[in-house]
Formats: sequence, C-alpha cells, structure tokens
Amino acid sequence: MRKVLIIAYYFPPLGWSGVQRTLKFIKYLRNYNWEPIVVTVGESKFSIKDKSLFDEIPNDIKVIRIDDIKLKDMTDDMIGKLKQQISLTTSILSDKIRAEYFDKIEEKFNEIRNLILIPDGNTIWANKVIRELYEYIDLQEIDLIYTTSAPYSTHLIGYYLKNENNNIPWITDFRDEWVNNACYMKADKNINYKIESYMEAKIVEKCDKIITTTPYATNNFIKRYKIDSGKVITITNGY
Repeated sequence: MRKVLIIAYYFPPLGWSGVQRTLKFIKYLRNYNWEPIVVTVGESKFSIKDKSLFDEIPNDIKVIRIDDIKLKDMTDDMIGKLKQQISLTTSILSDKIRAEYFDKIEEKFNEIRNLILIPDGNTIWANKVIRELYEYIDLQEIDLIYTTSAPYSTHLIGYYLKNENNNIPWITDFRDEWVNNACYMKADKNINYKIESYMEAKIVEKCDKIITTTPYATNNFIKRYKIDSGKVITITNGY
C-alpha cells in the first residue's frame, strides 16, 4: 500500500473534538490502499484524555510519539526562582507593592512567551518533531504528507518536510480557518498577526492541496489567496 505520513498533535489518548476527524480518516484509509503512519505527541500536559479511543485505531498502525515541552512550565519555574533570588531585597516593600511588582514581572514574562510561541503553544513540539523525525522514518518511503490543524504549527512541520522533499505531495487539513478565524485574528494587526499571516500565505503557496471542513472556509481560502479553486476541497465532518 502507499504510505501517508499523518502529522496530528491531537490523537488518542488525547480526547476532545479535534481528535475525531484524524482518527476517523486513519480508521478507513486502509480501505483505499493507504497505510497511515502517525506522528503525534507523547507526554503532554493536555488535560482531556479518552483512552477508549485507542479501540478505534486499526491494528499495527505505526504511531510515532514525540514528547511535548511547554514553555509555560519552563518560564513559570524561571519566575519562581527569580522571585526567590530577589526575595530579600524586595522584603523592604509593603506586601501590596511587592505583590504588584511580582505581578508585573509575570505579565512581562507572559508577553515574551506569547511572542516566542508563534504561531501557537505547540511550536516547541513542532520544532522537536522537525529535529527528531528522521530518526524514526525514511521520508523516501513516504508517498504523501498530511498535516492537520489546529495547532497550526503542524503545518510548519509539513512546510519544512516539503522543502526537504519537494517530490512528495503535501496536503494541509484546516479543521478551522487560521488568520481568518475570529478566535485568532489580531484586530490591531500586531507583529503576531503579521507573522501568522505570512506563515499561512507561504503554507498555502507551498502545499499541493488544502482541505477544509466547510464550503465557506473553502471559498475564503480561494478569495484570500487568489488560488485555483481546484487546490482547495471541502470534506465536512461526519456525524
């Protein structure tokens, strides 16, 4: 069978709605002569788990799990150590001013963290996948690369792999729109918005096919990037 490399952060034992679409694709791909190889997260802080979903994964599917590292955990630990290091000199302050000062420190760390985590909180995981993936598979044996978002950083993995292996077709699956999504749009057009807009444009340009979940989203991609309508298709979610 032809082999498709599926890169999806949300996959069993993680629960949540974002798991279902990828899981069902994998469940039936063998019926169409495609053998899925899944790259997903290993250790993760994601709180929603549903181990019963393991029962829906076909037997002997190769699943590559790469652990996630949360920058929030790293910076929270750094903030804690920083507060401890300045605890003596800040003891001169009143409790109210001291608390306000520490809150300001945390606020600035959060601003830096949000700037680093472009396009989303899983970008460190995406970089780990790019660095470690070749330890697990030979891309020359792959017939198709498939990335699904959210998180949108999975498409950056696909972009990197496509650059390295231009002969392999690459499909991007947008379960939700990205910069055109009201949950992600930055009304003030800040640097995050500019970066993510540029990222999406490059991904749309580089990939061979785009899948969306609604005709509305399909039309938005076609209009926004002025691409051929044949490059974007709609596969709705099932019920």
